[in-house]
Parts: sequence; structure tokens; C-alpha cells
Amino acid sequence: MSGATGKGSGGERMYSAARTSLGKMPNSKLILLGTRAATGGHFLSRLISRPSAGEAVQVHAADPDGDPFNQHQWHRANPGLRFGLPMKSVLVQEAARARTDPAAMQMFRSLRLNLGEPDHSLGELVVEAATWKQCLDRQAQPEGPLVVGLDLGGARSLTSAAAYWPQSGRLDSMSACGGTPPLLDRGETDGVGGLYLQAQAAGELSVAEGWRLPDVGVLVERVLEAWGRPAAVYADNYHQAEAADILDRYGIELTVRRGLSEQVEDLARFRRAADIRLSVRPGRALLSHAMAVARTRTLTAGDRVLAPGRLEGMRDDPAAAAILAVGRGEALPTASPPAWSSFNPFAPAAGRRRTPVSA
Repeated sequence: MSGATGKGSGGERMYSAARTSLGKMPNSKLILLGTRAATGGHFLSRLISRPSAGEAVQVHAADPDGDPFNQHQWHRANPGLRFGLPMKSVLVQEAARARTDPAAMQMFRSLRLNLGEPDHSLGELVVEAATWKQCLDRQAQPEGPLVVGLDLGGARSLTSAAAYWPQSGRLDSMSACGGTPPLLDRGETDGVGGLYLQAQAAGELSVAEGWRLPDVGVLVERVLEAWGRPAAVYADNYHQAEAADILDRYGIELTVRRGLSEQVEDLARFRRAADIRLSVRPGRALLSHAMAVARTRTLTAGDRVLAPGRLEGMRDDPAAAAILAVGRGEALPTASPPAWSSFNPFAPAAGRRRTPVSA
């Protein structure tokens, strides 16, 4: 008996029904065929990673770090290619389209190279994997004024802070979450396994033990300790009053981003910076995971913003904070180091707080 597995609950229901039918015929076998899922939480991923006794697993996929246009990678993912399944001419045509169309590239990597890409119907990736790797390879140091972006989450989310130094292009990130449920349970639920424990060990994630909500105050203290006093802090409207009250203790003003127009601008600036100058601190697993699956949403006018909500495997908080910090930081006029040291464009007017501004 064979079944095609699909993304979502439909495939899992079909698997459960087929599994139940095994007991109706002696010596019956079940064969599952499917495209690799995007996350470890998908039922097919769980079956592959934890096979039971008597089960055999075979995975054919390209190297995720390999050249997607190298035909050796095509053969790795498609063992039937040498027999004409699929036809090589079809892959050549699809690869040519993928070189110039990000959406086509997502489908090519997911459906032809079996790389577990998120569902291609969700929109473009914020940054391609090759572009993010370049950001990790660049090794600029923190220089000049610091811009911080905050993305505040609820009980099931992370609260994230991103630090961006516009003068050098350096980006860093850290997050916080509640200690209930425990990190391992949270990781299993979100389909990311031990990612949260790894981030905690690396100092990228702080945990409020015994609490369901992230401790924003602890995260702000860690931000000041690790990165120094910021020249500006930005956030969206969500929970902004709580963050502003905490920042007031340190005499730091919170600036609230206004509306979709600024979200469009920030995403465009982030993508441009990633292409030419963004330098990400190595070892930031939460940020890299979020960026690997972060998607855009197309507005009616054709502009793009970060698609909100849950990503494949976790929420978008680290990505959202990074896009906010870089987008706002890149809006500043470029200047030489002497000019930066003598002029601070972030300096707030006396008595002003929580003021929405447009770049």
C-alpha cells in the first residue's frame, strides 16, 4: 500500500488511516512518499528522524549549502533523473526561471531539490540563504551609535531585541521567553527541537524561570550590559507602553514605528543592507533560524512587508526586531566617523517620549 504525504493536517490524517488499515491484511506494508517538510515538527519529519523498529527510511535531497544549479545536486535529489524521471529538460527550464524569480527559486528548492523549504504559497523569503551566508561571513565590528529594535511577544512568543550599528553594518540579536513551559517542551511544540536550549547556552536567549511571559526588564538590562546605551530604541505599538515604562527608568526614549508605510521602508532597507553590507554576529542560532524561513506579504499596492505571525517552527520575533533595527538605522544619513562622533541625529527633544516618527 502506498500513500502520498502532504503538508498540513490532511497528510497526517491520511497516514493515520493507512496505518490503521495495516491490521486488516496479513503481512501488509505501508510505503510513504513525500517532499521533505520545512520543520522538525511536521509528522513526516518526526517519522524520518525517529523510525520505529522494522521501519526503513530513505531520503534523497540536495546539499542545502550546495549550488542549486549544479546538476550533481539535481541527481542527489532525484535518483530517477538518469532514467528520465523527471525529464532533465524540465529541470533546466525551471532552473533558468529560478535564477531570476525568488518565488520560482523557493519552489525549485522545495519540490525539485527536496530541501524542506517552507510552503511557496506564503510569499518570498526575506533573504535568500546565500545572501544570509554572506551576512554571516562579513566580520564588521560595532562602531558608532547604536540603534535597537524591540519586538515584544506574549506567552507563546519570544521577546526579541536587535542591535544595529549603522556606521559599520554590524547586527546582533538576543531574545527572552518565559520558563513555562520548559525550553525543551517549547522546542518540541514549535518543531525546533533543542534550538532554544542551544540559544540559552550561547547567551542568545534569557529565560524567566517560573513565568509564562518574557521578562522585558531583564532583556533591557542584558541589552545595556552587552551592547551599551543605545542612541535610539524603536518598537511597534504592541505592548509599547510596557517597554516605554521600563526604558524610562534608564532615561531612554522609545520611538514607535508608524503604520505599514514605515514597515515597507524598513523591509526594503533591510534587504538592501543584506545584499551589500550587513554583518551578522556569528552563533546567533535563533536569528538565523528565523531569517531562514521569514516571509514577506504583498500589500494591495504591490509593496512588501514582513508576513506577521508564526514562522515554520517558531515565531518571527528575532527577524522582526532585526528588520526594525536595520531599517531604522539605514534611514540615517551616512557620515564619516568624525561626523558621527560630533552629531547625534537621535537626540530627543526635551520632555518628549514615545513619539512616532517617519524616516
